Amino acid sequence: HPMSEAVLSIGGMSCSSCSSSVTAAAQSVPGVLRASVDLIGECATVIYQHERCAAESVAEAIEDVGFDASILTVRRLDTQSNNAKNNGVGARNETEQINGKGTKKSYSTFSDSPQTNVKIIEAAFALEGLTCATCVNAVNQAVTSLGPEKGLDVDSVDVRLLPEATLTVKYDKSKMNEDDIIDIVEAVGFGATLNSKREIQNLDDGQAMASMENGGKGVQKT
Repeated sequence: HPMSEAVLSIGGMSCSSCSSSVTAAAQSVPGVLRASVDLIGECATVIYQHERCAAESVAEAIEDVGFDASILTVRRLDTQSNNAKNNGVGARNETEQINGKGTKKSYSTFSDSPQTNVKIIEAAFALEGLTCATCVNAVNQAVTSLGPEKGLDVDSVDVRLLPEATLTVKYDKSKMNEDDIIDIVEAVGFGATLNSKREIQNLDDGQAMASMENGGKGVQKT
């Protein structure tokens, strides 16, 4: 497959975890063979099969995890390295689900369309690798991208850096489980370990939901 090399300017990176998130996002795009990110130089170099994807797709994937990306240069590569061909292809397929499906502006929450007898789980995770606010945003956007259609209560996603890096989220256990959340966090370059989970009463029990949000771990409504 003919290959191209794109250099993108990346904004918003402030630590090595940020650059790892950018790398993972770029490599999640089908057709990308490898990506290297320069934190100090604020840029990323991506090798990809231009018959399968475009530089614009890579920029969009990076922006979807909370960074700014603009294309600086694109050039065709005449020679093809077999090592490059085998490097990283398919290794991060799970990250394809974070690459924006145009649903972010039309999210509905559980409260918009209540159903009966839906069992809601509140789960708390310990996070690894977060060192700055940009890391928090990257995890938040990745988890939120799972969306209500997969059983996630998008309004419940709460990522905190201090005093310890944690993620609290509510979801419909008939549609997803904690492994789905761990996978999406790992897909953007961070670690997640389940700390605790408990079942909330079904969706009709408004008092249970209210007590959850007032329990100190609920989402801060601003």
